[in-house]
Amino acid sequence: MNGPDPYLTSLQLNTLPRIARQARASSYSSNILIRSSSLRMNCFAPLWAIVLAAGLGAIAGSGEALAWTGQPLAYVTSSNGISVIDTGDNKVVDTIPGPALPTAVAPDGKHVYAFGPESSDLVFNISVIDASDDEVLATIPLDVALVSTGVSLNENSSAIAVTPDGKHVYVTTGLCSNISFDCIRPESVYFAFWVIDTATNKVVAATPGKGFARGIAFSTDGKTAYFANWDEDVLLPQVLVFDNGPTISLPPNGEDNAITITPDGRHVYVPYVLFNGTSSPPEIVAVIDTATNTVAQTVQVEPASFTTMLTGIAVTPNGKYIYVSNQGSNSVSVLDTASNTIVKTVLVGTSPAGVAVTPDGAHVYVSNQGSNSVSVIDTASNTVVATITVTAPTAISIISPPQGVPFLSFTAKLDIDLDRKPNGDAFYLGSSLVLSGSVKDEIHPDTEPVKLQVGPFIATIPIGSFRQHGDRSYRFDGVIDDVRLEARIEQTGSLRYRFSAKGKGANLSGIINPVQVSIGIGDDAGLTSVKAHFDRDHRVHSDWTD
Repeated sequence: MNGPDPYLTSLQLNTLPRIARQARASSYSSNILIRSSSLRMNCFAPLWAIVLAAGLGAIAGSGEALAWTGQPLAYVTSSNGISVIDTGDNKVVDTIPGPALPTAVAPDGKHVYAFGPESSDLVFNISVIDASDDEVLATIPLDVALVSTGVSLNENSSAIAVTPDGKHVYVTTGLCSNISFDCIRPESVYFAFWVIDTATNKVVAATPGKGFARGIAFSTDGKTAYFANWDEDVLLPQVLVFDNGPTISLPPNGEDNAITITPDGRHVYVPYVLFNGTSSPPEIVAVIDTATNTVAQTVQVEPASFTTMLTGIAVTPNGKYIYVSNQGSNSVSVLDTASNTIVKTVLVGTSPAGVAVTPDGAHVYVSNQGSNSVSVIDTASNTVVATITVTAPTAISIISPPQGVPFLSFTAKLDIDLDRKPNGDAFYLGSSLVLSGSVKDEIHPDTEPVKLQVGPFIATIPIGSFRQHGDRSYRFDGVIDDVRLEARIEQTGSLRYRFSAKGKGANLSGIINPVQVSIGIGDDAGLTSVKAHFDRDHRVHSDWTD
């Protein structure tokens, strides 16, 4: 092959300032959030115009409201677009037009990034969706003219992920290169790697690479990205490491399409099928040590049919278990990361693909392409507890958005003490919030439920638990789910409040920066991502001042 080396090796990113977006208010009634299903009209290609002409008719008409329990939402790409599942009652509450390609959610829970609408083989698009009402806020064009050697784009590669700091979106698409003889033969398969700045919603880098890049995972600090890549030209499964990292070759002759990283950032897990010349090649999970970027171990999942692909993998928030979808046996394998052994196999629907875990780690959602369904696995028993009808589902992303009317402003500080003993972790949260004033101009914690989330810790303080002290402050001291919790709410001005909470006896294992924090007081709520301070002297700082 002549011409410049097309292999993608490294990319230097520029850190750009992020533009804050003012949150939209959502209606709320009887403690059930009402989500608007209106969708902003854009200049779509004819096929998309037809889809949009129907609006969101499969679920509701334009502007019609949909009930939502306030629990995390699962965004499932399917042949009908993006189906939005309320994990509180496992019902489809919305449908957003789009192709059956992966989605990615921002760390702060405010935006979902999705492929579509596709305008031509010269320009693909990424839609920016407001998670509070599923409205498309912007469409970002991926123009092949920005890629050196690029001729046209295709869906041979289709991965998308948001960096841990939320400042960039990484995307891969298939690429037909002018270096290629054609765009079909193995030696001619390339991909384009795109970097989008979330502050400006513009492409800031576009680079070609060789093979199929169909999975992206980030190190905990966001400085390193790992790409699952399969070069059909040499039948070699690889993990590409950016920035300036090596190419990690997995035991050869196989295909990898998915990747995940443990919450502590120490290990990358990559499932793939090992082509060994038999009719039942084994399914393998490679375990990569990120300290050395080498394969530390391989775990055999099960024998597989020759046509099987492993397309789904996810890790629980505490990092203890990996869930891998097996299309050949219509099951999900549960891998214990302490021993790197398979401890359970859960039967699901036909041809399972995407896998995602809820923020609390209680449930795993699995898309079953062949049986038009999504299976819900209870992680405590590793059994299927619900099945949801979705047409030809593929990838899944789960987001835990703020519940109720968003705060106009919400800032927080977080101190965490991770104890050596189970359920001995502690945290101190100090925050300031400003109400939007769109519905009411004050809160009443003594007569309203108060919800608090600090990473994997989620607690609901029942109505009547807060006691009023004076005209401007409320206090709670008690035990929620065996966690000793102290909380204070103090009014500091018009629509302005200070919220502080201290917990002891929590299980925060696997927690990493940035930490998602959310507060809900009645029908007012806020969510943010916080860079926590992790105590090394085993004490929770209680002397903060706001």
